Amino acid sequence: MSVGYGGGGPMATMIDLDNTNLNAFLTNNGLDPIGKNEMISFGGYGMGNIGNGWFIGGAGSGFQKTQQIPMKDTTTQVLTGYKNAKIEFGFGGVTISKKYALFTKRIVMDITTLVGGGGMIITVGNTDGDFSWNNNIEDMNSNLVKYQKEFFVVQPSVGLMIRLQNWVAVHGSVGYLGMFSSDDKWTDTEFEFTVDGDSPSLKDALSYNLGFWFGF
Repeated sequence: MSVGYGGGGPMATMIDLDNTNLNAFLTNNGLDPIGKNEMISFGGYGMGNIGNGWFIGGAGSGFQKTQQIPMKDTTTQVLTGYKNAKIEFGFGGVTISKKYALFTKRIVMDITTLVGGGGMIITVGNTDGDFSWNNNIEDMNSNLVKYQKEFFVVQPSVGLMIRLQNWVAVHGSVGYLGMFSSDDKWTDTEFEFTVDGDSPSLKDALSYNLGFWFGF
């Protein structure tokens, strides 16, 4: 019962990140919090058989969430500008998998480990929307902060692939995304200043993958 030779495809990943401090930062700046079910990333993966059911390949996934909140004068209710936010998160790396055919070659279980890196960038700002080549910067009522953090990633997972045809299958897996860095500090992207206070948590989190497999 062959476990296949190689292939890959697109995938969606839901990561159960702790949003508590991130949402506190957003709401303190007049923006909307982000629910855990909104943190779904998209990416892809691929791998090839190196013998005895072992596969080597790579995978990566990421998401971007943006929002724009209108700002109005409290007295006249005239639009004065916008509050903006962008949350970016991504990770990727090398994967090694061991696959086992269950009862038939159309059902294949895999035990996979991804080793790589990732990062998160939080951008928050407001603007009066008065963008023009003719304006002096000091006359604009706009500001922006961008905070980032990078980390090392290890993601063990257990998955199941069900072949719909010889060349296409559905694949799902449950994993544990371990995110490691030397400290909890975030930095400003422009001048690399350390960001003080309670940082958004990037603790280890459960992850759920669902995708398609194209290959043999």
